[in-house]
Amino acid sequence: MILIEKTVEELGYHPDQYKAKLVFCQCDYCDKIFKRRKDSILSKRHVISVDICNTKECKVRKQQESMVKKYGENYRDMMLERCQKTCKEKYGTTTPFESKAIRDKAKTTHQEK
Repeated sequence: MILIEKTVEELGYHPDQYKAKLVFCQCDYCDKIFKRRKDSILSKRHVISVDICNTKECKVRKQQESMVKKYGENYRDMMLERCQKTCKEKYGTTTPFESKAIRDKAKTTHQEK
């Protein structure tokens, strides 16, 4: 959330006047106050309208919420399940290197190089 009063008080201009100037913003998850360019804040709201600071916890939380909004569930978990299902169908194992044929092929390819 952009802090209009704090920006006017400390930086001396209204955030709506300029797009490429620094503004004070408050993280929607941890309530930390930080400075960032307004155009940067607006560009990062395209999937989910949440402003975050640069802490890893806040980034991960926003990423997970964005994935749920875009794909209906955590996309990373969905991809892992899909990869395991494909390997199970093709090779009869959950990972490709559990298959003897793939290990042998990788070994011969490595020896050729």
